[in-house]
Amino acid sequence: MTLYWAVSAGFGVAQNVALKFPAVRRTFGIPVTPSESKKPFRDLAAIISTRADEFLRVQRQEPWKKRK
Repeated sequence: MTLYWAVSAGFGVAQNVALKFPAVRRTFGIPVTPSESKKPFRDLAAIISTRADEFLRVQRQEPWKKRK
């Protein structure tokens, strides 16, 4: 069961990362969308950084800061 879960999750992550690339999307015939990014990994890093900061703020129990 654990092996199935790990392999399934790995394929899901790989699929999501691959579909972030505009070249891969065009290969599969997916049209350009308004939310598509030219720098997907930079955007992904920014999202991870923001979520990590929010997580750490909650763990430290800092007062709520408004998002920009």
